[in-house]
Amino acid sequence: MDIFKYIAIGFIGMVMVVTVKNIKPEYSIYIALATGVIILISLSETIMEAVNTFSQIADKSGLSTGVFNAILRIIGIGYITEYSASLCEDNDCSSIAKKIQFAGKVAIFVMAMPILSGIIDIVGGLL
Repeated sequence: MDIFKYIAIGFIGMVMVVTVKNIKPEYSIYIALATGVIILISLSETIMEAVNTFSQIADKSGLSTGVFNAILRIIGIGYITEYSASLCEDNDCSSIAKKIQFAGKVAIFVMAMPILSGIIDIVGGLL
């Protein structure tokens, strides 16, 4: 199971951050960022498999590519927002983290508007 590999990378990064934070606190954020990037790069193949599977499901369902792309973007915005906010909270910047989360929610809302509009059109056509 690959999850243990990601957990091990995370724990190694955490130990490094804690160790460096006592010596040179300004470098700890870079180690945390690097750890996150390493995990994301390690996950890239798995992410591509998930996207391809989702694409196959969308093709079978007859879902338009615009809706498919919007859903993928919404999921991506959610993950990136959560990661960024967590990084801010880890560095004692919870007020900035909350603003990032708010910005992510607004971005998701804006991205969802065409989907909601399409659903309303379909329901209106059925009535």
